[in-house]
Amino acid sequence: MNIAVEWRHLRASLLSAAVLALAGAATLAYALHARTGAETQLQAARDALLRARQTLAGARDEAELQKRRIAQFEALRARRLVGPEQRVEWLELLQSLGAARHLAELRFDLGTQHPIEAEWVDPDAGQLQIMVSTMRLDFPLDHEMLMFDLLQDLAAHAPALVRTRNCLLRRDGESLRGECRIDWISWQVRHA
Repeated sequence: MNIAVEWRHLRASLLSAAVLALAGAATLAYALHARTGAETQLQAARDALLRARQTLAGARDEAELQKRRIAQFEALRARRLVGPEQRVEWLELLQSLGAARHLAELRFDLGTQHPIEAEWVDPDAGQLQIMVSTMRLDFPLDHEMLMFDLLQDLAAHAPALVRTRNCLLRRDGESLRGECRIDWISWQVRHA
């Protein structure tokens, strides 16, 4: 009888141990499952944080780019390079510089304005369109440096960006003449 009582107690203890082992295994499985879910959520949160940081960095880069564009636009506008052509001012400046340099026979022919054609210009980019008017200058020279001085003065004082395309010095009897082709470049707002 002693063995039967001990077996009954032992069986109850074994059953309790088995139930506790099963409960422990279930708890361990649940903990592992919860840990896997938490790691998945943590990785998803890290990925979301990384995407948010990349979006923020992109937004900051875009903001910096916009600030630089605004500064460039303001610099162009301050030099009066944005807006309609200042043809009258260009001609007055040219006549004034010609008189200051004693170029009595300064002749010029200013072509019509048109969009600039250059490989570095994307014709569909931005709200400003780069426009150009080409001028042919013909003038007498006492010496060749007068031509360079005139071109420097034009570039420094013109309400346009002045680009020299080409210049030619030639003898005209006993005198020297200069002939240049220059571009008057300005920016205009595109019309929709």
